[in-house]
This record gives sequence, structure tokens and C-alpha cells, in this order.
Amino acid sequence: MKYSFLKLVLAGSMVLSPCLMAGCSNSSSTGSESSAVKTEYADAQALLEAVWNATKEDKRPAVVGGMGNNVTEGMPMAISLDEPDTIAAGLNVPADLVEQSEDASVMMNAMMANAFTASAWQLKDSASAQTLVDLIKTTLSDTHWLCTMPEVYSIVEYGNEIIVVYGYSDQVKPFIDALRSVCPDAKITDGVFE
Repeated sequence: MKYSFLKLVLAGSMVLSPCLMAGCSNSSSTGSESSAVKTEYADAQALLEAVWNATKEDKRPAVVGGMGNNVTEGMPMAISLDEPDTIAAGLNVPADLVEQSEDASVMMNAMMANAFTASAWQLKDSASAQTLVDLIKTTLSDTHWLCTMPEVYSIVEYGNEIIVVYGYSDQVKPFIDALRSVCPDAKITDGVFE
């Protein structure tokens, strides 16, 4: 039943997305000025799946979802938040984000995580999204990347959820384009790694 509802939401968003996109702002640090009703997602997994399913198939990198020994191929997967420091280090996010989240979902490029990693976080009621966004920016900027450095990042605020995505521009941009179609009211902060 959960997937039937998700299919209905996705179908509706696909039909309405051309209309909703017309009202989007060109600014990369603000949400849409559209008066569309915001869709609510049951959890971080549902949100990340909706964005991934809206991403054009020919623009999707090969991904694995989850972390550690608990992974799946080709789609995002919910993760346990039991080890905040390990999760934070593995995803290059602040431990505060992990600790202040109810649940999370993750997917990353199957060959190299620095090429594309996306994580969605459903925040606890007591969490401050703006404080966490600032911490995420600092964490991403201060990360000492092994092997190769990502090119760009986006931090997305959508209701009580945050999505963090970073990697190569050609893998991040289609994902963010899809996100704008399913979350037209999202506030998106973009950045470039130097």
C-alpha cells in the first residue's frame, strides 16, 4: 500500500511538474515562489525514492543504497542511526545532523562515492534546520577528500527534511533538477568545492 501511494504521488507530480516548474525561482539559494501545495513524505526514504524515481533514467549513475553490510543496488535505502560518528564520517556530514534526525536514507555511486552521494534526513521536531545547514556547509568545506574531490554540492531544506548531495556536476545536476520537480518549494543552497 505504501508503494501504491508513492506511485500515485509520483504520477501526480509528473503530470503537474511542468506547471510547477514554471513558478520556480532562478536563485539557487531560495525555494520556489510557487503557491503549489507541498507534498508530505512519510520519511526520508520516501522522499529520496521520489527524487530518484523522478531523475531521468539516462542521467542516473549506478548506485547502491544504504551503508556498510546492509546495502541494496539501484536505489536508496534507509539506514540505522545507531552510530552517529561512523555515519557522519562515512557520509561527510556533521554528527549533529545524525543525532538530530528521526531517520535517514542514503545512496551513492556504486564505483566511487565522491562522484555522487545523496542522503536524506527527517529531522526531529527540536532540530534547527538552519543551524544544521550551516554545520553541513562547514563539514563539506573542511573535509579532506581521499582519491578524488567532488565538484559541487547542494543542501536542500524541505519542510522538516534535509537532503545533502555532492559529487560530480554531471551526476548531481540531474538529481537536483528532479528534486525541483517533486519538491518545488524546497530551499536549495548550492556550492562548489575548491
